[in-house]
Amino acid sequence: MNKRNFLYYLLPSLVSAVVGIFVAVPIITLYLGPKDYGIFAILNAITVPLTIASIGVTWIFGGNYFRLNEEERKVLIFNVLVFDLVVRFFLTVVFLLSAPSLLPLVINDYDPSYQGYFLLLVLSILLSTLWSTISPLLVFQEKAHLYALFEFVGWLTGTIAVIVSLTMFDMGTSALFIGQLTTGMFLFFGGAIYIRSYISPHIQRRWIKEIVTIGMSSVPSTAFTSLTEVANRFFIQHWITLSSLGMYSHSLTYRGFFMSGFKAFNRVFVPTILCLYAENRSIAHLIPKLKKWYGLLGIAGVFGTFFSYDIINIITHGKFNAAAPLVPLWFLLMLVFTFGTSYIQFLFSEKKTFFVAASSIAIGTLFLGVSAFFVYRWGIIGAVIAAVLASFFIQFAMRMYALKWGCPRIAEREFFSLTFFLIGVYIFSVFIPLSFPIRLGIFLICSLVIGYWYDLFSLLRQWKFRSTV
Repeated sequence: MNKRNFLYYLLPSLVSAVVGIFVAVPIITLYLGPKDYGIFAILNAITVPLTIASIGVTWIFGGNYFRLNEEERKVLIFNVLVFDLVVRFFLTVVFLLSAPSLLPLVINDYDPSYQGYFLLLVLSILLSTLWSTISPLLVFQEKAHLYALFEFVGWLTGTIAVIVSLTMFDMGTSALFIGQLTTGMFLFFGGAIYIRSYISPHIQRRWIKEIVTIGMSSVPSTAFTSLTEVANRFFIQHWITLSSLGMYSHSLTYRGFFMSGFKAFNRVFVPTILCLYAENRSIAHLIPKLKKWYGLLGIAGVFGTFFSYDIINIITHGKFNAAAPLVPLWFLLMLVFTFGTSYIQFLFSEKKTFFVAASSIAIGTLFLGVSAFFVYRWGIIGAVIAAVLASFFIQFAMRMYALKWGCPRIAEREFFSLTFFLIGVYIFSVFIPLSFPIRLGIFLICSLVIGYWYDLFSLLRQWKFRSTV
């Protein structure tokens, strides 16, 4: 695994997340409230089928990229790009034509102004289509610096657009959608300039067949993986309020912060492990790295559990404090994804995509009912618990099937011990309120224990040795 690439993936995501939470969020929440976030969330939920209607680029690249020469890759990339654009454009037209009848039917407190927001949102998703192909391509090319540039500049232009729209033009809720549109425009034009050097304009029946049989099978899988979260948004706005949905939506900001770290790790880890799987080589040397990664996650998870309320109370001017209990639960999602990554990449390398799709659909369907009950019974906390459980059972199904086909067990003890530990810390923090100094002391003790158990002190020793050389 390339440490420099990991830093390229991590630092821009980390900087954008930190600046977003501690600079952009205080400004945005000064002008907008929970209901504005609720409107933004419900419209994004409606467009999820359009957002996830990619042709499974990662699935296709995972099974073919490292087995092709450079010219064959260019043809593959062109076919994927064209097919993806055609599918996304067709669905965009369908969504725009159905909006006048769809929006009043789905949204309880419907207002005609939502049609304009919906138009901005759909156009921004269409513009981001190129990025659906370019982002996995950059990961497989191991061009972390370019990925970081695209991601950071895209985020920055969108965030600036939101802040300018609010502070200078007083545009209210529409500012959130203008920010998305601005990001989409940057990714479209920047992506078009980059991708032209890596395509060869030839349509081949071989790749069209691969896209239809392998890539398109990812659509229902991705759809049902996201279905629980989409259902949660509808259940919340139906049984509770748009403001409660705004709280739930705001909590996703912090989930995005956590996931930026996971994505940075994943973008370095996935090409490495796919190469090893493709060449039938041992992955044993990756286990110590995974162990240390779990240790870092453990320290971050304890911090989020003890201090999320304090941070959210300050940066949102007390408007979104109800989102604080959701933050530690969302953190568990990152652990679940880390656990499943090695197994699902094994299945991709073996082209066992039918099982990936079928299991995601089956579990996603089952958890629709679970989500409905949890939201009705426990509100927005129930929604997060249902989403985390659905993801865990999907990843665990991948794990069971991968083991059946010869995949070794990968850092399972580290995952389960850390998960149960963080759940215990969360329950403890809920039922035993503590003062800030006591929470700080417990956090430091937990950090030392985790650092010892997950061998994080070896990282400090390595750093100290290198600094003296």
